[in-house]
Amino acid sequence: MKADATASRLTALQGIRADYRFLCDLSGVEVPRLWLLRALVHPSVVAGFYFRLAATGGGGLRLFAVWMNLLLFGCYVGRNAVIEGPLNLPHPTGIVVGEGSVIGPRARLFQHVTLGRAATAEYPVLGADVWVFTGATVVGAVRLAPGTRVAAHALVTPPKND
Repeated sequence: MKADATASRLTALQGIRADYRFLCDLSGVEVPRLWLLRALVHPSVVAGFYFRLAATGGGGLRLFAVWMNLLLFGCYVGRNAVIEGPLNLPHPTGIVVGEGSVIGPRARLFQHVTLGRAATAEYPVLGADVWVFTGATVVGAVRLAPGTRVAAHALVTPPKND
């Protein structure tokens, strides 16, 4: 169990650098020399760090990350959610990521986004470079192709079989 928690921490720490580089790329600026100091005070990067710990951490570490996300940002990330690469959370408020959701590299989740399950036990899978705008909800066995943009306040569900 202890090895799992250590591996999770390393993943979360590596995520800080990847998230900050992604943020700099989106802003069109170079990564500054003192990048870690700037990253640790940027809400998007801090929330991403706690997202990773909440999804992959074990025991007390996971519980700490869940509570920090709830207290600081009003966000919840379920256990076993997968964050595959750099993540950008421009306004990390009220975001809910369900237990088995998969978030591809370079994804952007805006405020009040929900990724969860519907009637089935399946969760959404977001491909690389997917942007989910404010208030959108993606539920069920939905696979969003790389580069997909989900409009603000949209509801995305799996196709219904007639």
